[in-house]
Amino acid sequence: MCNLQSFLSSLSICCLLFFSCTPEKLVETDKTAQLATIKEEMKVLLKDKMLDVWYPRAIDSIDGGYLSMLDENWEPFGDQSKFIVTQARHLWTLAKAMERYPENKDYPLWAAHGFEFLKYKMWDQEYGGFYELRTKDGSRPQGENADEKRAYGNSFGIYAAAAYAKASGSQDALEFAKKAFRWMNEHSYDTQYSGYFQFLTRKGIPFHLAKSPGEMTFNQYFKDQNSSIHIMEAYSELYRIWPNDTLGHRLEELMLLIRDKFTNPGGYMTLFYTLDLQPISYRDSAVMHWNYDHVSFGHDIETAFLILDASWALDRQDPTTDSITKKMVDHSIQQGLDREVGGLYYKGYYFLNKMAIVDDQKSWWVEAESLNSLLLFDGLYPGHGYLEEFINMWDYTSKYLIDWERGGWYNRGIDNYPEAVSSNKGAHWKGPYHTVRSVMNCIDMLEEREVKTNQ
Repeated sequence: MCNLQSFLSSLSICCLLFFSCTPEKLVETDKTAQLATIKEEMKVLLKDKMLDVWYPRAIDSIDGGYLSMLDENWEPFGDQSKFIVTQARHLWTLAKAMERYPENKDYPLWAAHGFEFLKYKMWDQEYGGFYELRTKDGSRPQGENADEKRAYGNSFGIYAAAAYAKASGSQDALEFAKKAFRWMNEHSYDTQYSGYFQFLTRKGIPFHLAKSPGEMTFNQYFKDQNSSIHIMEAYSELYRIWPNDTLGHRLEELMLLIRDKFTNPGGYMTLFYTLDLQPISYRDSAVMHWNYDHVSFGHDIETAFLILDASWALDRQDPTTDSITKKMVDHSIQQGLDREVGGLYYKGYYFLNKMAIVDDQKSWWVEAESLNSLLLFDGLYPGHGYLEEFINMWDYTSKYLIDWERGGWYNRGIDNYPEAVSSNKGAHWKGPYHTVRSVMNCIDMLEEREVKTNQ
């Protein structure tokens, strides 16, 4: 009888505790558990399935710098020419790994290895600026365009040098980053209309001043949002360790240009602009130039984060920035998400004011940037649905994009491109930067949530 009374008493307490939990609290508990699981999965992904498989495989121990082309099994193959964007992104990644894992003694060595190649092979020792492309050993490639330079590539050189200077404390790296900024400011910056000229000769002369119209391709006339957002990103990285007045002015000017000019009232960016910053649009034309006039969901959702990051670097927060960046994320998830399977599509186009998906791949970098921005915006606007979208995005990414067996990411989701299971792990445009940055940021945000919850 005594045992029965004890059992009934315990049962009553359990029932009381259960019914005292509202449905909202039960849902919140479930989400907390989900986020804790995601955080642990991301930690494994970051170290075991990304950093530990990229390095030292990507280290070119013979000619310096980093290897680019790695097949589905991480074996080097094919053209191993050195592209400034790939080289810089590897250096940036290793600089961030140095800060995150200070006990690892290899990261500083591998980062220094890449910095040397960046400084002495990718940088033009005579005219300054980063070459777009060099051979595997850093020599001049063949072709009349071999010495051309791009604002996009130069921005990543600045980005990497600044990150390495911060992680290593190297004054040499900091001075090099400053020199690279000054070269960009002198040669690529438009003193008349602002913004940056993308295509430059070896001497740093913009194409429209150095070439005749017949020598230029269609897109070489334009300024573009893609190079602009990454110049802003590079300037944010450098300004945090070198709060120079000119750099700060250029960063703020660029942030406002992207926020107020490049981003239209609908919450998505126009891709290309004339030299005097008039938007390029073919919506009223009989010919649809999708490559120059589409909606890039990945760039929009990434840029929402990059604009905020620039504002934080400048210590310049305001309601307009908050409103516009939120609209960019909202537009991307409202118009670009696959609501049946998950994931964010690559390109959309407005036909008669109705969105149509014109490229249905779900690219590795797009989904990575989505994870970062969705979790960030849930922290800024809790209860607006971003957390649910983040959880769904992780479910999709974990299932269809991450190669949990061999490590790394497929180049696109295997739900609608199953052949991507055999896609290259590394390429000139496919390195660890987007994925590593996103996963690092997400882990940090998830850990901050846990600390706040437990306080």
